[in-house]
Amino acid sequence: MKLFRKNHDRIRAVMTDIDGTLVDIESAAIPDEAVSALKKLRKKGIKTYICTGRNRAEIDSGIRSIGWDGMVLINGRLALDENGEVIWNQPIRPDQISGLLEMIRTDYFPVCFVCADQIFLNNRDGSVEQLGVEPSLEEGQMDPRITSFDEIDGLDVYSLAVYAGSERDESFRALFDDTNIERLTEGVLSVDPDYNGKIDGARALLKNDSIPRTALLYLGDGEHDLRMIEYSGFSAAMPESPEKVRQAADFVTDKPAQGGFVNALRHFKI
Repeated sequence: MKLFRKNHDRIRAVMTDIDGTLVDIESAAIPDEAVSALKKLRKKGIKTYICTGRNRAEIDSGIRSIGWDGMVLINGRLALDENGEVIWNQPIRPDQISGLLEMIRTDYFPVCFVCADQIFLNNRDGSVEQLGVEPSLEEGQMDPRITSFDEIDGLDVYSLAVYAGSERDESFRALFDDTNIERLTEGVLSVDPDYNGKIDGARALLKNDSIPRTALLYLGDGEHDLRMIEYSGFSAAMPESPEKVRQAADFVTDKPAQGGFVNALRHFKI
């Protein structure tokens, strides 16, 4: 039992990652029994939340139709309540985005801008798209193309993928001085706000619904989920999670396609 958890604590909320936890990676589907279980949880008065790296446009109709009491998006930088109202927001500073746009105007390079409802690319010649950074958008959602930088300037931007070599790193680090910068490959730089990860958004949701973290069950599968697994009163990891994630979890369940989500709920007797 986690040191901060009391014997009388009971689960009042379930928060789950999407990809690799709720959604099976191979089939890209949510098992029917998981959908049914989530709806039963809400009928029992247990809150259900999404906690994901996706933005709002990437939450497809199948996931939305399940019904949720809140969503933590873009790895904790945006949190929405049951009605879709923003209760936590941590974008990159507007002056930093303006500075980046000026750098692009002066010496062009491709950038992927992740906003709440769009993912914009300032390049449509195939050099960025082939890297697989575009979301899967449903009919009616915005095509992520930029016709003018005015579309970006003024929007909240939560994450950037900069397609430039390491020779630009010093300039980027000077501009994004309070931001997490990670070089993913020689040609791709990731830029995110300095933040506590998914915990920031999760904390805002729990406070909004007056639920202590000791009463939260969290399910996840990746390194982005580790701090949430340590933060929550109850936790479950997927079998293919990194070892340190599995070791930190209270329970290691099965793969999504093998009933992993529901088996975790059964383990915790909810």
